[in-house]
Amino acid sequence: MTDPTPPTILVVDDEEDHRGLFKLALETSGYRVYEATNGIHAVQLAEEIQPALILMDLSLPLLDGKHAAEQIRQHPSLRGVPIIFVTAFGQLGMDLYSTVDSLGDGPIEYLTKPSDFGQLGELVRDMLNKV
Repeated sequence: MTDPTPPTILVVDDEEDHRGLFKLALETSGYRVYEATNGIHAVQLAEEIQPALILMDLSLPLLDGKHAAEQIRQHPSLRGVPIIFVTAFGQLGMDLYSTVDSLGDGPIEYLTKPSDFGQLGELVRDMLNKV
């Protein structure tokens, strides 16, 4: 009997250190992780890999996280993909982007940086169980 393929998670952050930490935490939990460094790359990679979940910084170069999510959610196969937005701006950052709650059908959550990786793991599991 073979193990099922682990869920794929797309991590989008322009900071290499943050991407690396998120990737390490998620891979340690058994997920397959892909990385994007900006919003445009995130949209292209999401279309290509069809992730089970997206972990995306709100503040990104070329195309911010909110607008990248809008473009991702326009694709029928990605309308319901769960998105966890992360921000270093705390509650203020989340308030600035509160309109993302209306994007598509999938669940949306927020996480502040620096992130509690135990909380991240629980949030990822919860969101993947909602789909």
